[in-house]
This record gives sequence, structure tokens and C-alpha cells, in this order.
Amino acid sequence: STLLASSAASDVYKRQLLEEALRRSDIYAYCYRAIEDSSIRFTETEWKELENIINDTYDNFTNKLFILHPSITKMELRICLLLKIKIPVSIISQLVCRTQSAVSMSRKQLYKKIFNKEGTPANLDDFIVSF
Repeated sequence: STLLASSAASDVYKRQLLEEALRRSDIYAYCYRAIEDSSIRFTETEWKELENIINDTYDNFTNKLFILHPSITKMELRICLLLKIKIPVSIISQLVCRTQSAVSMSRKQLYKKIFNKEGTPANLDDFIVSF
């Protein structure tokens, strides 16, 4: 059991290092810069960069999402990526070029897709952050 505890501790440490690297990345800084600069829009390359670093940090996050529900749309995936790094919904709507109400509706619909029951946008947010 000491070996298991040691392994679990090293997993936690590894996750902390990965999250720290994510927070120091240019793409993470760019996401948060959007809070101050409402003109920021992502290119396909930037979306891919964000997806890659989140997958590296959170053990293939997008693959695990697609396993839960294979028909997640590109828009829903982008919303999830931004939720994962705790970008405020007002900024998510700016970055995905949708109204806040459209983003809220997407979050609500995605929750229903994944769990096959009604939920709030906040239910999806909580799930994504902890997933």
C-alpha cells in the first residue's frame, strides 16, 4: 500500500506540474487576455493549440469527452475547452463568436447529451472542471 500511496502522490505531483505548465503557456495567457481585449478571436491554429495543451494536461480530455458522447460539435468542444481552464462565460461567448444566451443553451444541451437528463449550464461547467 505504500507503493500505491507513493504512486498516487506522484500522479498528483505530475498533474500539478502539467497544470502549472498550462498556466504558463502562451495560449492560456492569450485566452485570459481576451478578458481585457474584446477584439481577440481565435484562429483554427490557436484552437488546435489550446486543445493540444489541454489534452496533454488532462489525460486526453477531448477523447474522454467524445467517449461520453461521440456527436459533440466543434462549438460544444470549444466551449468545453474554455470551461476547462475556467474562462468566464462572457469571454467564452466572445471567443466562440456567439451570444451569451447561445453559449448557455449549448452548455445546457451538452449536459443533456452527456447525462441524458435535464441540467443547468452550471451543471455542465462543474462537470467539465472536475472531469
